[in-house]
Amino acid sequence: MIQPPLVPTSSTAYDLLIDLGVLLDENNVPESERFVVVPAWYYGLLLKDARFTKDPNIIRTGYVGDIDGMTVYKSNNVPNTAGAKYKIIASHKSAISFADQVDSVEAFRPEKQFSDAVKRVAGIRC
Repeated sequence: MIQPPLVPTSSTAYDLLIDLGVLLDENNVPESERFVVVPAWYYGLLLKDARFTKDPNIIRTGYVGDIDGMTVYKSNNVPNTAGAKYKIIASHKSAISFADQVDSVEAFRPEKQFSDAVKRVAGIRC
């Protein structure tokens, strides 16, 4: 059954992140190095919850903090599906990768060494 999108409030934002942590537990995601990425307005809701701001350094320094063992990151790049519908991302470090195309390579001889090497030549991307 597909649930409609949940609309967080200052009293439910913290609980929704706890629920995401439970979903990670149920899917056997390792407990160390978990993270969640929220948009700035969602982080603002968390700041209104005493459970999240019990540490005075959070408000004073702007450190985002941890909830249920997940490091909370604030980003303006959280996927926005339509209007005010955002996809809050909760995951584990091992689930993220980066791939980049190698445009070209060039062979060269490093100075002061008796060896050959290859370096990536940066190309112009359009």
